[in-house]
Amino acid sequence: MIKRHLISCLMLQGALVFTSLPLYASATDPCAPECRGLCEDDARIEALRARVAKNAACDFGLSLLQDPKNRDLYILENKQTWRVLTNQRGDAEDLNHARKKLGYAQMDGNFYAVRPPVTPTDVPVPSPLFGLLRQNLPAHMGFNLVGAYDETDLLAWGAGQYQRNFSTSKKDKTFPELYVPNLAEDRFASVISRVRAITNYRDLIATSLNQFMPIDGAHLTQDLANKYGASLETFVEHDLHTHFRMAWEVGKGSASRPNVAIMTWAPQDQEPVLTLDLVGKGVCFDTGGHNLKTPSESAATMFADKGGALAQLMLATLIMEANLPVKVRVANGWVVNVPGRDAQMQSDIYKTLAGQVENADTDAEGRLVLASILNYLRQNNPAQVTMTAATLTWAQLVATGKNAGLFHARKSDPFTKHLKKGMRTAKDPMVHHGIDARFLDELKKASKRADMVTCTELNGDSARADAFLRVHASETTQFAHADIACADTGTPGMTPGVENLDMFYVLGAFEAVKTYVESLQSGASTSS
Repeated sequence: MIKRHLISCLMLQGALVFTSLPLYASATDPCAPECRGLCEDDARIEALRARVAKNAACDFGLSLLQDPKNRDLYILENKQTWRVLTNQRGDAEDLNHARKKLGYAQMDGNFYAVRPPVTPTDVPVPSPLFGLLRQNLPAHMGFNLVGAYDETDLLAWGAGQYQRNFSTSKKDKTFPELYVPNLAEDRFASVISRVRAITNYRDLIATSLNQFMPIDGAHLTQDLANKYGASLETFVEHDLHTHFRMAWEVGKGSASRPNVAIMTWAPQDQEPVLTLDLVGKGVCFDTGGHNLKTPSESAATMFADKGGALAQLMLATLIMEANLPVKVRVANGWVVNVPGRDAQMQSDIYKTLAGQVENADTDAEGRLVLASILNYLRQNNPAQVTMTAATLTWAQLVATGKNAGLFHARKSDPFTKHLKKGMRTAKDPMVHHGIDARFLDELKKASKRADMVTCTELNGDSARADAFLRVHASETTQFAHADIACADTGTPGMTPGVENLDMFYVLGAFEAVKTYVESLQSGASTSS
């Protein structure tokens, strides 16, 4: 009797808490009473905001060189060899210690010649030494950078600082400072901005479900909208069911209610020359639904299944900070995929603009979320370029391993060549896969009750997912899909773990957008 009474009290208390929650609607007034419910009085979002603020305040051990006379050490490039040159104030004991940690070095007078400890490949990756130097040289010293260098080397140095800002078990580690000469202030600021973006990405992607729920994705989007003067629409409950049926179906089985957050930004001081839609998979945790993941340990890192949505937010941040002449719309679906009484079921059928879709596997939920958003954008002013990003399929790992991500784009699309070039510039080993219409034919033939199924088999499933998404996107848009399930690209300065889910996709895509905009501007000026 006491137990029954206690349960009744808890249920009543829960109902009172739920009905007293403030309501959320827009970037300017997140708790407007006339709008539907996303506000929570919760410490999670404040913790997330604190970590983002901490990253924003950090200089990542990079400073423009002001006075070359007041530094202890110099770094000098000589072809394939990097040399650390000491002056009279250099600490030989510290250098010896660093030399041993770096793995290979030889003494030559006042020089320590340090060679990269990895075998060179044809894949363009940042100089491994910069990431290692950042982590292993004496923390109390400053360094001048002498000779040729690449901005991606500076990114590797900054990435080497990364430490999980939400971890309380370790004290903050200090690192040495790199003083960068011969770099314009705006380019230096761009380096810092990019390091900050990938650091935030790594921090947030490694956050567990109890610290990052779908509502928190909406709040982070709201924060970005407020900061950059963007507009924001959020869809929950009835509106989500109406406009994003498949995304709602994926998330309806969880107590953490799903939402779709759409942020739109355009520069105030210039006319956009490009419209860009960024669509991200924000699955805050994925058990596989009723088709539970096997083996069970494969679910252990599924808190990182929101990586696509976070990547798109970071990419949009770089575009807004650079004030590019781009109208960018970021549309992310934030959901949790778990089994339950109301959860999506295998064999469910959904109506879409591309026809009836049969749910062949509840663990293929990401493409349902993305396709649902693509359907909406298709009806609401589709952009010139649409990019989707997701940690979508382990088939990508089958295809490329952990050393590279995979992106699908039509070779004839003008944006594709810029995307390929951007990935090379960012030194991201993203592999380009062309479009094969036979995969869509397979999906259409596999269903006896609908126009298509969501998936068929693991082999080739990354391309099959692209085919499924592509048919839901507008026919007038240039469409590219990034499958970033790879966990370790071998980039220096990276710590082992899922927080490295091909984060350099953000940098490569940013370079692609920049160069494509430049080509459009150049073409416009030529024609005029």
